[in-house]
Amino acid sequence: MLVKRTFTALRKRIRRGNRLLRSGLLLNKKDRLLSRHFITRIAALAGTLALGLGTPAHAESAAGISTAKVNLPITLASLLDMHFGHIVASPAGGDVTLATATGTRNCAGTLICTGSYGFAKLIVSGSNGSVQVTHDPVYHLSGPGVDMPVTLDFPGGSGAILTLTSNYLEVEFGATVSVNPNQTPGDYAGTITVNVNYQ
Repeated sequence: MLVKRTFTALRKRIRRGNRLLRSGLLLNKKDRLLSRHFITRIAALAGTLALGLGTPAHAESAAGISTAKVNLPITLASLLDMHFGHIVASPAGGDVTLATATGTRNCAGTLICTGSYGFAKLIVSGSNGSVQVTHDPVYHLSGPGVDMPVTLDFPGGSGAILTLTSNYLEVEFGATVSVNPNQTPGDYAGTITVNVNYQ
């Protein structure tokens, strides 16, 4: 509204200046030149204001959607612990493998394996969908002698993507234990750490 009033006042001043020029009231040449210059500048300003009045303000807005999904907490429950069975030490040592793919136990080198054995079995519960399983590649069995390193044989390896259906997933896996030469007899045990996260 203020711009419109200013524009109207400028137009009135331009018309008044033109009337003075036409009536000859500005007889001095210098005065006439100054008046024309002043009127020209006012006209230019008035044109600028007119353009401003003729162009309405423009604004745009945008809207987006924000979403979130809440999952059930992931829980892990070990049904069966891993058990390599009885191993008879030897001067050369060797590996004992619980092969996940075949479900068998293999004793390498001069080692002798006896008794029952068992694979680890893990239950994962949570919301249906994909989860990623990670684990330490190696852990150790500790006992009366030197620690024996164990390499997990998890399906798909560390970083495997598995799928929960009916809020449930069961995973069975084995490992390979490296028995040192002349391993000290006794009971050995270690902890398997597995992490599961939603994808």
